[in-house]
Amino acid sequence: MTTIITAFTAGLEAIAATNQDNDFILFAIPPLVANTAASSSKPGADNTGFKMNANVQTINQSVVISEPNAELKDRDINGCVSVAADNVRIRNVRINCAGFYGIKANSGHSNLLIEDVEIFGMQSAGILGSDFTLRRANIHDSGADAIKPGSNVIIEASWLHRLGSKAGSHSDGVQMVSGNNVTIRGNNIDMPHDLSGFTNSQCMIIQTNNGPIDSILIEDNWLNGGGYCVQINDKGTGFGPPTNVQIIGNKFGKDCQFGILRFGGSSPVLRDNIYEFNKAPIGSDFTLCGDEHN
Repeated sequence: MTTIITAFTAGLEAIAATNQDNDFILFAIPPLVANTAASSSKPGADNTGFKMNANVQTINQSVVISEPNAELKDRDINGCVSVAADNVRIRNVRINCAGFYGIKANSGHSNLLIEDVEIFGMQSAGILGSDFTLRRANIHDSGADAIKPGSNVIIEASWLHRLGSKAGSHSDGVQMVSGNNVTIRGNNIDMPHDLSGFTNSQCMIIQTNNGPIDSILIEDNWLNGGGYCVQINDKGTGFGPPTNVQIIGNKFGKDCQFGILRFGGSSPVLRDNIYEFNKAPIGSDFTLCGDEHN
């Protein structure tokens, strides 16, 4: 059985019901409320993720959102979520997904907003897709990656950690293999390379495996761990290196294995990046990890 989230009339509070097939249906389009973007505080347990409250209801099955303007809010889901509609909002939701993707933003749809979610248990990634904005997510205990963005994505104020629990995975906080117009701002991506039980590869890898990549902003993040914290690479598949990449104002931790930055054929803009533990500016030798700068 699959939960169906649909919506018909603007201005309603959430109303839960079941149809003749005993599917769970949520009719809701509350007015869109303006929300602030990334804060200056380091994301962690206190300021990201799902919060239990008296309105939370449990759904013990996967959810498909197929009608535009629907809102999924205050739900504790034992299953995965698939979005196949425009202007969907997902707020204060916990997703324990045993499938491949906690949230799959299906292609051909836009303006998905995801806020204050906790996603865990998935085999491949917490979120896959394009045309979404993510804020204050707690994504953890993934078999592999946290987020696989395509194009037109904003990732803000989120905590990505405990990734790569599946044997043989090469886990990344953010793994991008094609696309454009992606902003990664104010996140805490914590992936110590020697964390027991997890195979951490990179906090971020931006690499032209499947297509060209353009217009990427990596700004004001806390980045710790991986083999390299950040890799920006020409994969050698004929698409060339990622272009118009900016890495600005990030704070790097000590727990990488080989180095903090690696650029394979690319030349991103670098500005105002520092080591978190001593506030020292990042120099030109990217092969050193934090402990070697003490």
